[in-house]
Amino acid sequence: MSSATDVVIVGAGLTGLACAKTLKDHGFSFTILEASRAIGGRVQTDCIDGFLLDHGFQVFLTAYPETQRFLNYEQLNLQPFFSGALVRFRGRFFPVADPYRHPLQALRSIFCPIGSTKDKWLILKLRRETKSLDFSDFCPSSENLASDTLGNMGFSDAILSRFFCPFFGGVFNDWDLQIPESTFKFVFSMFAKGSIAIPARGIGAIPSQLASNFQQDSIKTQSKVRCVKKNEVLLESGESIRSRAVVIATEQAEAEKLIGSSNQKANQKSYCLYYATKEPPCVGPFLMLNGDGPGPINHLCVVSQVAQNYAPDGKTLISVTVLKHDSPFNTLESRVRQQLLEWFGRMVIDWEFMKTYINLHTASTLSPSKDQVTTKFIRDSNVFLCGDYFHSPTHHGALLSGRKAAESVMEYFN
Repeated sequence: MSSATDVVIVGAGLTGLACAKTLKDHGFSFTILEASRAIGGRVQTDCIDGFLLDHGFQVFLTAYPETQRFLNYEQLNLQPFFSGALVRFRGRFFPVADPYRHPLQALRSIFCPIGSTKDKWLILKLRRETKSLDFSDFCPSSENLASDTLGNMGFSDAILSRFFCPFFGGVFNDWDLQIPESTFKFVFSMFAKGSIAIPARGIGAIPSQLASNFQQDSIKTQSKVRCVKKNEVLLESGESIRSRAVVIATEQAEAEKLIGSSNQKANQKSYCLYYATKEPPCVGPFLMLNGDGPGPINHLCVVSQVAQNYAPDGKTLISVTVLKHDSPFNTLESRVRQQLLEWFGRMVIDWEFMKTYINLHTASTLSPSKDQVTTKFIRDSNVFLCGDYFHSPTHHGALLSGRKAAESVMEYFN
């Protein structure tokens, strides 16, 4: 069986959905093929026993230009975080706060042992500098690494290991901050310019809102692509779909496989463990960082303290993120629970383990600045590649790459 459309989009994550929305707005037909049962890619939420479990702990930055372009924030009913974090160090939690939004907390943090007074002043300076930069045409370059830049700015090893690495390591899934300086400054400025939040009904509300723009039959789930040919996509079911162009909006490893590339990259793993209990270990919409270093936990959040809908009445949902785990997988939960006991004491004994999500991340290989791109066109086969790996591992990067792919397709048609 075969059918036809202007564009076939492989992948119903944020990138594929943004591509489809852009094509639809300009009058082009499309079919989205998604291999799994649901849309969203990494941006999904499961409802289990009344709890909302995002596929890995994720936050939403309201200042991202592309999320402002594509999404209705009011409909998402965004629930804000505390602007900063609580850092676990030597048996206590210390606040590191945005001085413009939480001046009293910031005043308390000046003398806390998370970093020196100079470090706090440098954070303020970095905030001012990045907030004033124009990122309207931002595209990452590979000139300098964020870890080197922060060291060259004069930040101490203490503030790097106790705050920057666990906080932004959680954002980029790279504790060592081996990411481009430009990407780091872009994301840092987004924290400074806007709020940190999550949708009241889970992070999966984002792709759901995007997909609400389309006719139901334009997205085909459980439709795994076997191969991509010029102007045709073949599915494992035997169905074929002809089109004028194909956009591959999958994870990088899958995209390389579909185009027959040998440029396969190893995936990095991160883990998100969820626990349910009655009483929260802390009150408030805080992100809690591991500033001590040892132990599997990178950061923790009592998610239902940020958005009440994440847990049933009278219940609490806790998210724990692990970036590095070199031991056997079956030891992960016991190692996490042991560290939780050290942090919060015997109350952890009553915490019910719910589920672990394993997220795969492919470290992007960034081109030098003169070759900056947000999509890739394979002319011989009328195939366009896009994804956040072309830009940054953010909601903004995913949406931008999808939009740019659609614009490239339309330019190709003309």
